[in-house]
Amino acid sequence: FGKRPALVRPSLGIAEWILPSVIRAGSPALQEKLIPATQRGELAWCQLFSEPGAGSDLAALATRATKVDGGWRINGHKIWTSSAQRADYGALLARTDPTARKHRGIGYFIVDMRSEGIEVAPIRQASGDTDFNEVFLTDVFVPDEMLLGEPTGGWGLAIATMAEERSAISGYVQYDRAAALRRLATTPGQEDMLRELGELDAYAHAIKALGVRETLRLLDGENSPATSSIAKVAMNVLLRRTFTATLGSTDRLAMVATSEPSVVEPYLRVPAELIGGGTKEIQLNIIAQMILGLPRK
Repeated sequence: FGKRPALVRPSLGIAEWILPSVIRAGSPALQEKLIPATQRGELAWCQLFSEPGAGSDLAALATRATKVDGGWRINGHKIWTSSAQRADYGALLARTDPTARKHRGIGYFIVDMRSEGIEVAPIRQASGDTDFNEVFLTDVFVPDEMLLGEPTGGWGLAIATMAEERSAISGYVQYDRAAALRRLATTPGQEDMLRELGELDAYAHAIKALGVRETLRLLDGENSPATSSIAKVAMNVLLRRTFTATLGSTDRLAMVATSEPSVVEPYLRVPAELIGGGTKEIQLNIIAQMILGLPRK
């Protein structure tokens, strides 16, 4: 890809972290229906996890799935759903057993986004973009064959999906967030800026190495969802350092809506990346408990 800049790097988008769960727990018929078409780029996906009252504490979700003849009736409200406005299918978490402990009463469903009862409302961001959406589900019917795994066993699949998501987000390090800083560093007398830029580039290469290590672990059959949290935290640190250095060096350019190089527009996109896949605080908790073995309290 480096030698052929005109060649587009293939990507399945959000499907990249949902399809592994379909492979892990979907029936052969469901896999045949969804996987080849997605790999051909014919189907787009979204992830219906977060809710207004269950973001960082996802297991506290309130969307309800009620068993009915031939399937499930789903009612609830999801938020911050990327690409819902153009998705064909979505991976959805819903509470199937309100009497069970919150992590054990959740089902993992595949929802046809064209189903009756689904309303998608775009959320306009500070950048003016509408990448995220609210999704309202009112008596949405989901057939039994679209439930992955056991009705109350969806949390394990959700953890695996989120691990894939965090790995994907850390992979965004391939995009140069220091482009503006790089341009400004070429002007005379910017030795301090060059030093900061060098440290940022070194940190970015370290994250790429983490990504390679995680890929090799997956290829070897190792499945440790917690390790992806390390790369996600590292990516958060890199983004904060990059834009702190950029805004501190651009002076009045940082106050202009459109500039060359672009400063404000990339900065306004940062909060989505910092929070997407789970906040830094949540990731540090995961690392502390699942990798370091520290107690929950």
